[in-house]
Amino acid sequence: EGAISSGGYINQTNGQGCTALHVAVGGHRSNVVKTLLSMNANASLRNSDGDTALRIAVLHGYHRIVRVFCEAGVDMTEEVHTSEDGSTLLVCAVEHAHLEVAELLIEHGLDPSIKHSGVSMLHMAARNDTDVRILKLLLENEVNVDSKTDMQDTALKLASRNGNLRGMT
Repeated sequence: EGAISSGGYINQTNGQGCTALHVAVGGHRSNVVKTLLSMNANASLRNSDGDTALRIAVLHGYHRIVRVFCEAGVDMTEEVHTSEDGSTLLVCAVEHAHLEVAELLIEHGLDPSIKHSGVSMLHMAARNDTDVRILKLLLENEVNVDSKTDMQDTALKLASRNGNLRGMT
């Protein structure tokens, strides 16, 4: 905070395109993230890998830091934080089985029913050997259990194929 208040540019980037916000997230420093956001750090800036600081927090499952972003009112819209391959914040949380992060994102309005590459989040969770609590979270949020992938597979079929039926009941 001292360097910034004495004239440092809050959104200045390093050689990897990371801002102070990216670095604070990478260092798992929620108190610094909170301070930077209170000083209007731009949460939508991407590093040279194309990731926003919030996306990095989601990818690593840093639920406390994701909560700081949520509480600071950071724009959670998918367009802002979507990766080049089209995966959204919630897709990342589900794919990496970060339950607490997925819960926070859904609580803050992200839609668990959207598809990525023709596959719903329920399909992803059923296909992956993921924490059954993620399947239950998605089912509790009224995703369409009967939707099919582009290959015409239901989530139940994928769960059965992958031995993940516990979460589908």
